[in-house]
Amino acid sequence: MTPSKPPDVLRRLRRSLQSGANDIQEDEALFVVDPDVFTVAEDEDFDPLNEFTSDKNKIQGQLRQILAYLPDDVRHLRTTDLIAGAFANGMSGQRSSTSNRLRGQSLAKIVDEIKPFATATSRKSAFAEFIGYQPGTKTREPYYSKLDVPVLHDEWRGEKDLNTIFRNPILLKIYASQIRGPNGADGLFSGRSKRPMAKMVEKMHKILRTTPGAISNCSVLAVWLYSPDTQLAEIGDETLINYCERHTYYLQQIVEGLANNKAWALDLLAHWDRVLFPDADEPRDVDGSAGNSRLEEEEDNDEFFASAPHTSPRRSTAPQPAVGVISAAGALFPDSPLPFNDATSSKTDFAALWIGKPSRRIKHLQHKPQKVGKFNNAISRVS
Repeated sequence: MTPSKPPDVLRRLRRSLQSGANDIQEDEALFVVDPDVFTVAEDEDFDPLNEFTSDKNKIQGQLRQILAYLPDDVRHLRTTDLIAGAFANGMSGQRSSTSNRLRGQSLAKIVDEIKPFATATSRKSAFAEFIGYQPGTKTREPYYSKLDVPVLHDEWRGEKDLNTIFRNPILLKIYASQIRGPNGADGLFSGRSKRPMAKMVEKMHKILRTTPGAISNCSVLAVWLYSPDTQLAEIGDETLINYCERHTYYLQQIVEGLANNKAWALDLLAHWDRVLFPDADEPRDVDGSAGNSRLEEEEDNDEFFASAPHTSPRRSTAPQPAVGVISAAGALFPDSPLPFNDATSSKTDFAALWIGKPSRRIKHLQHKPQKVGKFNNAISRVS
């Protein structure tokens, strides 16, 4: 049930909540992991490090992202249609805007040749293998691989590679077009990417760093862009790829790689920041689904990530080149109050900043008090 409030307050509150949903979708998740995220009770004992160990914990992880956008005064309304509806509408509208931009205004800035993108049939004919299609054999059905996907890799060499995965320039161009507008990808790799105007996402949301969620988003969007699927939905209408599940899988690998100090994950974030945010004040100098399984990958990829080497962090005492040798966690969070350079620092604390409530998100909310405070008096009359 939606509580009774003055119409103008309702409209402003919905707009604020939809804006929060848009922000989440830009940098954290394209989809709601489960409708129950709006009704489930908050688990005070939830450990962010365990977010990906169960469906229940995935819901709890995303719940914390949503709660970061809700003023204390409206948290008791979280289970109402007002909150759930506003977030659902905001995310749906943002997906529609993103898909239209990628295959419309931004396409010529992202890809070299736009003609093959004209129809679902032409995309399927031209790009099936590029997005990981594996033909069927006598012993298995055809499927789309999650990792043997050329569009995800920089310099594809015929098989998945930790040194190139999630680094295809297309992914970074997609992100630039999202946060800087339709022409954002223009000149990106020559250091000439156009800085956004005040109304662009990068400035409005004070985006200063790359997040694991942004990389996961762009990985999914790249696969969708080249696919024959017509709508950006949780499950592809032509490929049957479960994009929601795919996003969670990519996010899990990156977040756990960071939490476990894996060199490939630390280098990945540093690479994205060097390209997208080269003028950042303190660059990160670091070493180093359900019902549609027929076309989903059945291979076991656990060893691919688990066997990745760790970095050996230590504090830097002098200016470093693009790939330096300093405390990895300290470099990623130079302003964090957590003792990342202390031997007693916990892995849970490190992961907590990536999962649930990323530090940039908290700072963003602190910089925009008008979004969380202007409804307080009106909303206090509800309930």
